[in-house]
Amino acid sequence: MKTSLALAQDIILRGAIAVLLLAPGILDAALVTIQNTNDQGTGANAVATSSFVRFDNTDSDSTNDGYGVIGKMNLGNGSIAANFNARNVAAIQSAFVQFSTPFTLDTTGLAGAFLDSRSGSTKASENGFGGSLIYVWIYKGATIATATEHLIIGLPNTFPTDPESGASLSANAFVRPTDSAQVIVGGLGNYSFDYEAGSGPLPGYNTVPVVPEPAATALVALGFLYLGTHVRRRRNSHPGQDGRARF
Repeated sequence: MKTSLALAQDIILRGAIAVLLLAPGILDAALVTIQNTNDQGTGANAVATSSFVRFDNTDSDSTNDGYGVIGKMNLGNGSIAANFNARNVAAIQSAFVQFSTPFTLDTTGLAGAFLDSRSGSTKASENGFGGSLIYVWIYKGATIATATEHLIIGLPNTFPTDPESGASLSANAFVRPTDSAQVIVGGLGNYSFDYEAGSGPLPGYNTVPVVPEPAATALVALGFLYLGTHVRRRRNSHPGQDGRARF
C-alpha cells in the first residue's frame, strides 16, 4: 500500500505526463522536474522558515507562505554568499536568470514537501540555459525582491540543451543532500522532520533572514543610548522632595 506522499508523487508525475500528451507544443520546451521528496515517496527534506515552521500556502494564514524558482547564476557561489552577508540581495537577483514561473513549496499537499515541473526553451540559439548548473532560490514572501528570508541552493544537475529541431529533453533538479545539493545561503540540518511515511526523520532546509545593515543597527542603539542619557539628566535636574534624585 502506498503512502500519501508516494501517492501524491504519482498524481503529480501523471499530471505532468498528461499535460505533455495533451499539449504537443510543450514538447518543444525542456522539462525540468524539481523535488525534495525521496524516490520512494516515503519522506522529504522539508523546507521551512528560520523558525523551522514548514512552508504552507494552503491555509488562510500567509505568514508561512513561500515560493521557489529555478534558474542559472552569473555569479560564483562564494560571491553569492558574500553578497548576501553584505545584505546585497539585489546584486544576487541581478545575476540570477529565472527559468519559468515560481512553484509553491507544498505541491504534494504536505507543508514543506514539493514535487513539480517547469518547462522552457533551452535552445542554444535562444538563451544560455543549456548546460548551465541549476540553482534553486526559495524565499519567504510574494517575490524575491520583497522576501524577508532566503534559501539558495546550487545543484550538480544542469539544464538540458534542446536540439534546434525535434523533441526537447528533460532533467531533474533534486533538492536533497543525498544528491549533493549545496546550500549557499540558508541552513541544512538545523532541524529534522518525519512525514511518517516510512523514511523516518530527515534533515530539513531552512531560509535565513536578511540581517539589517550594521550602520542602521548602530544608529538605533545610539538612539536608545541618547534617550536613556536624556531621561537620566532630566531626573537629576529635578530631585525628589527628600533631596535625592529619582531613578
